[in-house]
Amino acid sequence: MSLVDIAKKFHDHIFSKMSQLGNDIATDMKAGLQAGNHIDTGALYESIRSETLDGKDTIDTYIYADAQSPDGTYYAEFIELGSGSAHGRPGGRVGTWKYKDRFGNWHTTDGMDADPFIEPAVDGNIGKYGSLSNLITEAFYDVDKYKRTVIKP
Repeated sequence: MSLVDIAKKFHDHIFSKMSQLGNDIATDMKAGLQAGNHIDTGALYESIRSETLDGKDTIDTYIYADAQSPDGTYYAEFIELGSGSAHGRPGGRVGTWKYKDRFGNWHTTDGMDADPFIEPAVDGNIGKYGSLSNLITEAFYDVDKYKRTVIKP
């Protein structure tokens, strides 16, 4: 097996692991939304997905939660971080405000508490793959195993 073949197998293994990690995080984000009772229209739930891109020198995994409200606001952050005075970050809305829900009913609120579903999904999955050195060792083991079982001397 040539060095180019080894590099290709290593790259393919890392791509596969990164793709699986993205899928696992997206799955756990959806489970977190369900557990927190945050599925109203299902738009946010359905918008959660992952994508792994294979660049020339990089492998990048993106996880999306990009549903928008009718006014164009991305709202995953309001569930994750809270809103209004409960938001806990500078720049949040202060005081109370009124809004109309999708059924035409008016509500008064001073915000909602955070109910994270993104950070726990990431934290719960990153550890599954161990350290980078473990991932590299596993990839080389798989490449070596493949060489021994497929390529005849």
